[in-house]
Amino acid sequence: MSKVEKQEKTIEALNGERTLIITDRSNRERIWGAEKADLERLVMRQGVTVNKRNAEIQDLKNECKVASNRQWESERHIRAVEESLREAREDLERERMQLGELKRLFSETERRLEMTEKLLKTRTDELTAAQAFMTTADQCSGTDVSDMVTQLNDAIYQCAALIADEAVKRDGIQEQLEEAALARLATASQELTTFGWNLALVQRLRPDILEQDTVLLEAMVQNILTRRCYSIISSFCYESGEVDRYLAGLWRGIVKSTDATIARNWLSLTHSQLKMQQFDTSRTMRDLMNVMFAAGWRVTTPEGEDVGKRAEEKIQEIFMKALKIKEMVTQKILSAEVRMVYYRPGAPYDTGAMEDVYESGKATEKAEPGQPILCSTGLGVQYIAAKSISSGGKKRSNIVKTKVVLASAVAIEQQGDAEDERRW
Repeated sequence: MSKVEKQEKTIEALNGERTLIITDRSNRERIWGAEKADLERLVMRQGVTVNKRNAEIQDLKNECKVASNRQWESERHIRAVEESLREAREDLERERMQLGELKRLFSETERRLEMTEKLLKTRTDELTAAQAFMTTADQCSGTDVSDMVTQLNDAIYQCAALIADEAVKRDGIQEQLEEAALARLATASQELTTFGWNLALVQRLRPDILEQDTVLLEAMVQNILTRRCYSIISSFCYESGEVDRYLAGLWRGIVKSTDATIARNWLSLTHSQLKMQQFDTSRTMRDLMNVMFAAGWRVTTPEGEDVGKRAEEKIQEIFMKALKIKEMVTQKILSAEVRMVYYRPGAPYDTGAMEDVYESGKATEKAEPGQPILCSTGLGVQYIAAKSISSGGKKRSNIVKTKVVLASAVAIEQQGDAEDERRW
């Protein structure tokens, strides 16, 4: 039994005792009045003497005095009980205030604990990334690479948002297509299937845009740009597949036969001589326009003509960011191998290496491992220690998870090559 409950029981007992005393006093007064009346009638009826009457009166006075004394004592006791009751109520109020303060402190402690746990997780992640790149020979850190990849992914998203905003404009969508437009649409759809999307998924673009739903279109645009950036960063020679395959073969042989530190220095020197200053964006622009055409968009206004120019400018900015990352991971980090990670459509969802971009806020549709992905919408970053590069078993650490959209996000089964695309 708590202190508050004990005090409440004491208060109840004192109230009961006070009631009994008041009742007893009332009964005594009533009895005394009745006896006095009886006595007066008896004196008048029997003619008692004055002395006897005075004696009886004196006795009554004595009894009255005794009763008065008892009444005074009872009133004193009642005042004591009321004082105890008041003190008990004050104690109860103090206990309630203390309980409220304890609840507030408990809530504050829980909030601080949650903040501390989040901060600890953040610091742990930062420490993991920092330890992965801790070396005096490196010119940049894991934080630098992570930040640059995050900026690149954000730029890709912004470009996709620009294209999506233009695609949903009603004045740019043709409801009825002419024969030439139908032929262009068929070509665009067929070319988009080379990215690992089936024709049913590509044909889904147009009705989605008519419903103002841009999820699929944005995912495809981001995937095209992400795939291009992956190729820029991961290849030796982005402009020539033959040269790239030749140098990639040399690299694999050097990794197997040479010390990891020497291999990394060879990689750095080779990439320093293969720097790209400009990019041909025509191929990428064609792929993006294929997505727009498949969605039903056509150039019908001067503003629509300007979309291509703005998109091309953003693509140039994106490719320059990718080139900067390529320089960082190939020439400025020699103590480890840092890889960009890109997964093709249909790959199984891996919670340790992928991040579902639509997972936050979905309490009832949490992404489960093994679900097929629609596509990658942002690059991930993996770290491999230099000492394990040339060894048989490579220990990989995910510094940045690859951003993906699940196939379930567009409610259609994705069919594609499930192998992840990694070169070097």
